[in-house]
Amino acid sequence: MATFIAPSAQVFANSYSAIYSPGLNFIAVHLLNGTGNHLADLLGSVPDGTSVARFDNTMGKWGLVSTFRSSAGAWDIPPEQLFPGEGAFLYLNGTANITTSISGNQAVLNLPLSIPSIGYALVSRQTEVAPSSYDDIMGLTPLPGVVAYQFEGGFTASTFDMFGDGSWDNAPSVALGNSVWFTDTSGGPVCPQLMPPITIETQPAPTVTVSCGQPLTLTAKVNYLPGMAHTYRWEKNSVLVGSVHPMSDALYPFVTYTVPAASSADAGNYVLIVEGGSICGGTSQVTSSVAAVSVVTTAVNAVPTLGTIPNPAAIKEDAAMRTVNLTGISAGPATESWQTIAITATSSNPTLIPNPTVIYTSGATFGSLTYTPVANQYGTATITVTATDNGLTACLPDPKSKSVQFNVVVNPVNDAPSFIVGPTVTLLEDAPGVQTVVGHATGISKGPPNESAQLVNFIIVNVNKPSLFSTQPFIDPNGNLHFQLAPNQNGTAIVTVRIHDDGGMWGGGLDTSVAQTFKIKVTPVNDAPTLTTFSTPLTGAFHGVPFKILYSDLVASGDENDVDGDPIKFKLTGIQTANGTLTKSNGSPVTIGTSQLTVGQYWLWTPIASGLNQPAISVVATDGALDSAPSVWVSVDVQ
Repeated sequence: MATFIAPSAQVFANSYSAIYSPGLNFIAVHLLNGTGNHLADLLGSVPDGTSVARFDNTMGKWGLVSTFRSSAGAWDIPPEQLFPGEGAFLYLNGTANITTSISGNQAVLNLPLSIPSIGYALVSRQTEVAPSSYDDIMGLTPLPGVVAYQFEGGFTASTFDMFGDGSWDNAPSVALGNSVWFTDTSGGPVCPQLMPPITIETQPAPTVTVSCGQPLTLTAKVNYLPGMAHTYRWEKNSVLVGSVHPMSDALYPFVTYTVPAASSADAGNYVLIVEGGSICGGTSQVTSSVAAVSVVTTAVNAVPTLGTIPNPAAIKEDAAMRTVNLTGISAGPATESWQTIAITATSSNPTLIPNPTVIYTSGATFGSLTYTPVANQYGTATITVTATDNGLTACLPDPKSKSVQFNVVVNPVNDAPSFIVGPTVTLLEDAPGVQTVVGHATGISKGPPNESAQLVNFIIVNVNKPSLFSTQPFIDPNGNLHFQLAPNQNGTAIVTVRIHDDGGMWGGGLDTSVAQTFKIKVTPVNDAPTLTTFSTPLTGAFHGVPFKILYSDLVASGDENDVDGDPIKFKLTGIQTANGTLTKSNGSPVTIGTSQLTVGQYWLWTPIASGLNQPAISVVATDGALDSAPSVWVSVDVQ
């Protein structure tokens, strides 16, 4: 970028750009440092509407415009203090005379009432050398009829062109500490042709050289009265470029002209023109050369730079995002620093490494890119990083690029197999044979597609109730569940299972899934009790005498049993009437197939004759729902 800021020039009295017009008065006073130099103190009483602005000789610019408001009896902005070598413009908008005192070299100036005051404007400053003529001090040509009142311990009046000779009737000169007032007695307007106090500090005008496409910025410093209407414009070879812009105190004192990308049409002599008003009205114009611009049209665009990128360390399959730093980025030589650089990154294997994301701001010498491998993929990808500029060759677009490459290696990692465990399996106790539940385990996955050739098997980690089974549960590779129940067993078994593949654990991988559980619920079924024999005959019976067949005696002699643990009763199934009769304990009749004997009960058997081991009755064991089979005879020894 070519940027020119106009140099600041020291302002002397004979180069000060306050050009005379009627109503403008100039006073050269050597002021004392310290007290008594505020404009309000120097001016004394002033009529309503009087305006004043201080010129700061050190800073080379005008201060704020302050106006006296009689309604408030004060200045709207307190007037600033004057120091040696500084000046002030004063515009009197009233009709009354003014009494003004100025301290300088211990002298006090009192304006007599006989000097016209309407339209007076006052400047107080130190002259460069002494004595100096009015024309030298002001750098102006006064109009005919202008009267200058010079103060050197008293007033001496001098009129310009009084005799039609284009000169002062008294040869005026101003020494250090003297004062001069100017006024127009011709009755003309108060402020015609007034040049406002504006300066453009641009000396000497430089020569600026740029290349095609390079930004061009010209900057000039403008001094003017803030708060007043001013405009500025730029011209190239006396032709307006850009637009006319209003000046603003926010811009003051610098204004710029910018060409984003210079071309041969931008070569030429640039001037800044400022127009504006003053504290007493009127308009004027200041023009200053800023720069002579030449545009190089033969430049050849250079290739941008981009540092090499070393291959990063290999990463594992399913690794997190990685960052790679970019360095050594530039548009090329310094003359091409204005160019915009774009960085792109592409992958030779986007199914493994998608095109990386580039993080870069044009103009920076560094940046970065990020990438994340695609899940469950491994292999190698070559990343190509390219820096491209927007340069020109012979003023025509000629973008150049620089590319570097690096390789990303992703090592495989075995992924654990997976499956969906089946629901609870429910069946009845004593279900016969080997039970097979087809497709109990579903969603069997050996891993991603690149692991589809692996073999899997199911591992039964635990069965919390193995007594339920005569053949313990297992799941084949197709997910079918197999087991065989143990007889007369019921309850619920919790089975814990994993699936395992033959891919191993290389690369930090996994070959076994997390454990899952399911239940096998065996619903109990009522088993009939058993009774096969009574081991000994009942004893203690006498023929013709009723004999108690006690429940307890039958239990003691018989081999009755119920695997379910149900209470056992004895049911009457037959009576050997040839050997005797049978009644209930109260003597009432019994009923074959219905009458039962339970704990604490007995039947009465009355034998007919004596004899050993006489069959008396036949019974079965019953749990109230099921009976044993076949019936078993109870024998009695009868005396």
